[in-house]
Amino acid sequence: MGYAIVDLRDKKLATAYSPHQVEALNALEQALKKAQDAAAKAQQQLDAKKAEAIKARLEKIRTEQIETVNDPTKLIETSRKADGTLGRENAVTLGQLPGRQGDRAKTMAEIAEALRDLGGMIYNDAAKDVVIDMNEVKEDLGKQKTGKSVQIAQGRIIEQIDAMIESLKQEIDKSKFDQKGGGGGSGGGKSKLPSEVELRLLRARQLSVNKSTTEIGNLPKDQQDKVALVALGNRQGKMRTLLDNLVKQATRGKEGLKPEPDPKDKLPEEAGKEQIENQEIDQDLLGGDPQGAQETKQLNRVGDRMARSRQRLALDGDAGKVTQEIQKRIIIDISDMIKQAQQQQANSQPKPGQQQGQQQPGQQPGQQQGNQSQPNAGQQAAQQSTVNGGGSREAQLAAKINETNKEWGNISPRLRQAVIEGAGEKIPAKYQKLIEDYYRGVSTKQQ
Repeated sequence: MGYAIVDLRDKKLATAYSPHQVEALNALEQALKKAQDAAAKAQQQLDAKKAEAIKARLEKIRTEQIETVNDPTKLIETSRKADGTLGRENAVTLGQLPGRQGDRAKTMAEIAEALRDLGGMIYNDAAKDVVIDMNEVKEDLGKQKTGKSVQIAQGRIIEQIDAMIESLKQEIDKSKFDQKGGGGGSGGGKSKLPSEVELRLLRARQLSVNKSTTEIGNLPKDQQDKVALVALGNRQGKMRTLLDNLVKQATRGKEGLKPEPDPKDKLPEEAGKEQIENQEIDQDLLGGDPQGAQETKQLNRVGDRMARSRQRLALDGDAGKVTQEIQKRIIIDISDMIKQAQQQQANSQPKPGQQQGQQQPGQQPGQQQGNQSQPNAGQQAAQQSTVNGGGSREAQLAAKINETNKEWGNISPRLRQAVIEGAGEKIPAKYQKLIEDYYRGVSTKQQ
């Protein structure tokens, strides 16, 4: 800066700018980056300590829920007489259970607030969901209910707490609680997918819904609790809303799930896997966007399946095989998205011996990597333009073609296998025109 000041006083503008001002700006940018990195590291360590403390509280409430509520509920139910009455001791214990469950719910609400302050949207939502479950169990216990439906709800409470504990372990291990950039760490929020940790917790919560659906569906029709089915359907709907919010967070509000499908489009109870697949193909061909990104289509497919699961449970009281099959497909899709998030995270990590923001092989001078700006980017670009006369158009075109080839080749194994298996299939006559119109539209828009 001192050299630049002297040159400015002497009205030597060219030498004041380069190299003195450029080097000074570079030094300031490097110092700012170091300060930001140090602050981020300190915040990550603080968040990790807070997350560790919350995890310990979750482990404690898990033990208390099992020992003071769940186990006594099962014991009381098995001790009922033929007419459903209880002995004095068990009747007294049952009278204490609503209060115990209420205490656990209050503690869980406090943990939810701690998670909200820490910044994890999905954790705060999961904790609130557990509070709702606990309060519903409290109400049932107050009505002297200790049967299968209550025990299923109590088991779901433990499963959700376990999922939160496991996810917090992953966050602590990675030393980053909330990925503000979104998109599974893909750099700059370019991906539409939530982070890997968020997707894992979402999958664990969906598995809990699936298990409850199967347990209720296995009961005789006259023993299936309609209120419990509506509550389970509402829970599925809340998970869909959560996924929508996670997508909006990852895309900074630019994208979200499309509206729920019309309840009239639900599958008949006797539908098999082939009919489920045909309905989804129809929706992609008739209502899908030919130019839409694969991630958008996949997210909307998960959203549609969650919506159909909600409608079957809450509106139809149907926990049967078709509902269970749709829920299994939700898990398959989320698992596939987790793999994509892992791949994106791996691609965004600097290679061994390479610092973040360092020029990549084949990267043009002045080009940005993620959100990290390159020091002296303008000067480097100007020098490159002077040396190469603006750069070779042929070389740039070749590089673009190679990049496009890599993008087309980077599809998931699941999609690649589907393409291979379908290569020799004959197109059904009723879909012939739809498919031809689809590809005609794609080719027209690409030109």
